[in-house]
Amino acid sequence: MKRPLLKLLLIALVSAFSSQLFAGEGPSVFTSVTYSVDGNVLTEGDDVVIGSTINYVAQVTIPDDGNTYELDFWPLGPKNGDENPVGWLGAAGWQSVSNTITEFSGSFTFTGSQDAGAGVLRMAQRVNGVAPAIWTDAIDFSINWVESSVTVLAINSVEYRYGDVNGVTINSGENIEIGSDIYYNINVDVPDDGNTYEIILMHKATINGTNYLWPQFHKIESIGIGTSLELTGVATTLASNGAGDPFIADPGGIIRLRLRDVVNTSTYKDNDFAFAWSATVTGINNNELNFGLYPNPAKSVVNVVIEDVSNISIFNVSGSEVKTVNQVSGQVTIPVSDLAKGIYFVKVTEGSSSSIRKILVE
Repeated sequence: MKRPLLKLLLIALVSAFSSQLFAGEGPSVFTSVTYSVDGNVLTEGDDVVIGSTINYVAQVTIPDDGNTYELDFWPLGPKNGDENPVGWLGAAGWQSVSNTITEFSGSFTFTGSQDAGAGVLRMAQRVNGVAPAIWTDAIDFSINWVESSVTVLAINSVEYRYGDVNGVTINSGENIEIGSDIYYNINVDVPDDGNTYEIILMHKATINGTNYLWPQFHKIESIGIGTSLELTGVATTLASNGAGDPFIADPGGIIRLRLRDVVNTSTYKDNDFAFAWSATVTGINNNELNFGLYPNPAKSVVNVVIEDVSNISIFNVSGSEVKTVNQVSGQVTIPVSDLAKGIYFVKVTEGSSSSIRKILVE
């Protein structure tokens, strides 16, 4: 009777010893992993520019088995002439996780020296502080490290809005109020060539019937290198020249965005946006609609006076429609006392024509 008991005891001791010895190994806790760079989700085999910030989101299932689990993100790639992705390019750092979490996320940028070539993004785990001898429980994601994908200076897209960067879009040909704030959304490519680049905003205006060309009214300096850049912000258009002469209403206005080398200013790209300067009215299409709007500022109601059957919409500065009245004509009274104090935009649409005017609710 003693021998079977002794055998069971030995088995238990060996099992406990083995469990501790191989505590770093076990089934993977990762169920899925998603990587992205600059908001673009990666698929296996994609090119990733060296030095990019890699964002990761991993779905995980952590066992409730009494062990301590830690997770980490590692990029791997060739270094010092290596042809294979064996070089360890740093790590986000081990983080302890509990069995109550279902998601592990973060970001990492490797700023050291590395070579272009095949690479791996790895999600790793260890148990009770012990790393496995072979990373069989890690999740590897194949990529291709490349030098900067940007080799030429380029303006990819430019968008102007009222209110804020998500506000009412200003379309080409519409009016812009003299001296008003305009918000921009810009996407540009800047080469990694060792030079420093900047963006300046200029505009064409008229003073006493004479064109006043390209006064600068906004600058974005040292905008970065080696990648496609998304830039947002606000710029205030000029209301007069340096001598104090006021700009006047002019249908031939142009905003010129220039992306240029700070030192060698003859290296540049331009983007021109045609519009019409207006003394009071913002956002009127070429097919202009005339309508009355009073009182402005408004407290309890705003009256819109239109000749033909039209649709009326009111937008807040974020571009969200807060009120709408369809198929109306004559004088239309719209309550605004329920709106928060601030700037709004009243848009009247008749067929393919529309006009937008700014109103202040107090």
